[in-house]
Amino acid sequence: MKFLKSAVYLVLAATVILIIAGCKTPPRPSAVKVGVILPMSGEFAPYGKKVFFGIKLMADEINLGGGIENRQIDLVLIDNESKVEKTAVGLRTLAEKKIFIVIGAYTSADTFALKPDALKYKVTVISPMATNDLITERNPYIFRTCFSDSFQGKAIGRFAVQKMQLDKIGVMLNIDENGTYSRDLGRATTGEIVASGGKVLTVEGYYRKSATYVPQLQSILNAGVNGIFIPSYAEEAAVMINEARKLGYQGYIFGGDGWDEDAFFNQLGATPGHCFFVSMFSARYDSPETRHFLEKVRKETGGREPGVCEAQGYDTMGIVAQAIRNSVFEYDIRDALHNIKDYPGVTGKISIDSDRNAIKNLFIKEVVKKTDGFFGPRLIAVIDPANGKNGKNGPNDQN
Repeated sequence: MKFLKSAVYLVLAATVILIIAGCKTPPRPSAVKVGVILPMSGEFAPYGKKVFFGIKLMADEINLGGGIENRQIDLVLIDNESKVEKTAVGLRTLAEKKIFIVIGAYTSADTFALKPDALKYKVTVISPMATNDLITERNPYIFRTCFSDSFQGKAIGRFAVQKMQLDKIGVMLNIDENGTYSRDLGRATTGEIVASGGKVLTVEGYYRKSATYVPQLQSILNAGVNGIFIPSYAEEAAVMINEARKLGYQGYIFGGDGWDEDAFFNQLGATPGHCFFVSMFSARYDSPETRHFLEKVRKETGGREPGVCEAQGYDTMGIVAQAIRNSVFEYDIRDALHNIKDYPGVTGKISIDSDRNAIKNLFIKEVVKKTDGFFGPRLIAVIDPANGKNGKNGPNDQN
């Protein structure tokens, strides 16, 4: 009988031990795997490589400092080759590897391709550059760290009318099938121009990479405008500005964040005239985070000045790291991302709102001739949407 009781006690003890062991939180993996889907080849490769440079710069910095709770960040990069179909395949590949947080993609079109499988596999996606308004709609797994087209469009339209006194505007819109960036930003900006008391006299459609844009520009000039809005990517914007000046137009030409690339300034003619545009980043923004970032990039590159892509990649990786620190597992990072408030980024303070969009600064820059004889950007205003402030930097500040 005593033997039977002892056996029962042993079985009960073993059961309790098994139950306790089963209730223990499983050990966290030794590395934090973060998926990255960007164009490392194809049309958008120059920009994708810059974004990844910023992501890796922040990841390396965190790893050198001990990682996230002593775990190293392991970036798993997939090249989408600047193709929508490759982007979708890339997300499925990462989901199969049990990677629950992905940074990507570069364009809005590519980021749209991530939405169905992000929801299906419950993979959280955070885009550093996709500005289309619909990116985050109807999908709780999609976030962004850049501003949206409507967000910047309102700032551009209001600034053009109220600050620059431009009240008769002509607009160039990309009517290609994949020209959604141009059309969405155009609609948001023209809506705000009208709301601010200005008029849109004419809207001209164009196809990207056309041999010339003179017919559309001439039609705009014939309407008697005092401002031309070009919501486009860098290369065609530069061509249009050059052609408008050759046609004799002396007034303002302005655009969105798509202008802020080296390709834009490298292709400008000798007399670009009065031009301004919106940007997500300025190297002359006065903050300790921005100064630290500039020093890091210059050290890594032998003195190169970083731009928007590097800054957005750097801040996005930083926000992902903070969210991982504040979550139990990578797969529940969504709640932590919702709680990002006033993250001290190199692009200014960043908060994620209830719709998973970023609330952040907008930088207004004008095109100026620099001391070396080449054209570049000069920061003329910083718009803080969170506080409603519109500040200006000194006339010698550039970038």
